[in-house]
Amino acid sequence: MTRYMTLLGLAVVAAALTLAALSTTDAGAVEEETGPGYFKTLALEPEETAKIDGEQLGTNTITIGTLPALTCSSIKYNGAAVEGGVASEQLTISPEYGTCHVSLGGTKTATVTMNGCTYRLEAKATVTESGESDLVGSTDIVCPEGKSIEVHVYNTEKESDEGASVLCTYAVSAQSGLTGITLANKVNTPSSVNDVVANFSIESIKVIKKTGFLCGPTEQTATYKGEATLKATNAASGSTELQVDSVKRFVFEGDPAFAIGESGTAEFVTEKKPVKCTNVKYETGQLKGKEQVELFFKPTYASCKFGALDAHVKFNGCEYQHTIVDKLHSSVITTATLTIFCGMGGPIEIEVTDANKQVTCTLTFGPQTPTIEDLIDLKNVPGKKSPRETYVNFKNTLKGLIYEVNGDPAECGKNELLTGGELLGEVDVKAYNDAKKTKEVGIRVRGFLKH
Repeated sequence: MTRYMTLLGLAVVAAALTLAALSTTDAGAVEEETGPGYFKTLALEPEETAKIDGEQLGTNTITIGTLPALTCSSIKYNGAAVEGGVASEQLTISPEYGTCHVSLGGTKTATVTMNGCTYRLEAKATVTESGESDLVGSTDIVCPEGKSIEVHVYNTEKESDEGASVLCTYAVSAQSGLTGITLANKVNTPSSVNDVVANFSIESIKVIKKTGFLCGPTEQTATYKGEATLKATNAASGSTELQVDSVKRFVFEGDPAFAIGESGTAEFVTEKKPVKCTNVKYETGQLKGKEQVELFFKPTYASCKFGALDAHVKFNGCEYQHTIVDKLHSSVITTATLTIFCGMGGPIEIEVTDANKQVTCTLTFGPQTPTIEDLIDLKNVPGKKSPRETYVNFKNTLKGLIYEVNGDPAECGKNELLTGGELLGEVDVKAYNDAKKTKEVGIRVRGFLKH
């Protein structure tokens, strides 16, 4: 047991540091946090880079200073994902503006010339304090050295500006962190693949007036408003689905929510024989917000046997911490780690008793995160009554647990610290609106893996 006192001491220090961190966070709490989002494509080779194309939806407008809005009959985009593979945080797109006009003392022809400049669109996920998430974006204007986007307004209303005098010239140079973009997944008909709709409401674009006495001051700002659809193709020019989402996380259909798993099974595999339990229960407290990247469960193990002998599992305040990891397992299964977190309590004790209810031996599992095949398989299971009642199957496939045996060596194994323990079994975790399970609200794993 003395060897576990060291582990327990480390756990106490970790808990203290965690509480200190939480106190600091609460003191300067913010209402929302923004993390990475991902554009994800299908039907790509592992390192293949998705090609991107798109076009404006409806009418998009560019407004420079007090100049009336500039519109174009067509805006087309082409480019590519910045990262190869199925997921990329950024897309590089190059727009082509066709047949543009602005109302300036009558209809005037305008042109937008990119000069090699591109837009680098980045996906992000903003999660509010309540747990709601929005998929947003930002963009950088990236230009070759010495180049800028040029906007010309001509003294003609003809489609061609050939021979017409220039009324105004503006330059938009490289700049970064332009916000005001929201992203949404568009679900199309079965005959066409899904794509992404970007809604632009970008303000404060820096613009320099180059020529034009009546075209405003030298330094101005512009706004860009409108929508565009973005589609993906693979190297073979075949259409492939493009979607946007944030990283993998647990999503609950209600707030507040309680996650509860019942009638599960568990098996602690030890050197001598396994401890098998046929009545396993997981419980969380009330969860704050609809989205969680990790879950803490208070497990209860009952109906346990160590061979023919009874076994009694005492968690002593220890909990299971499940954290989703960025590791591809299969198309339908997500993986997570399991940490035995004991805080000020612990360790987990399994008492094996004989027919006279006398303790034959004690198996002890202290705070730890297994590192050998440290996987929990998470699989979404559709609810029978409603799709909103989806639940998650947690399947333990852990190896490399550290444990200690104290007691009859013949019955229980070597009395020493061992490293070959395993934890197997599974439990279906459902979500409810309260601890009494008054109404099932659903839980599922949602999002993309970045790998």
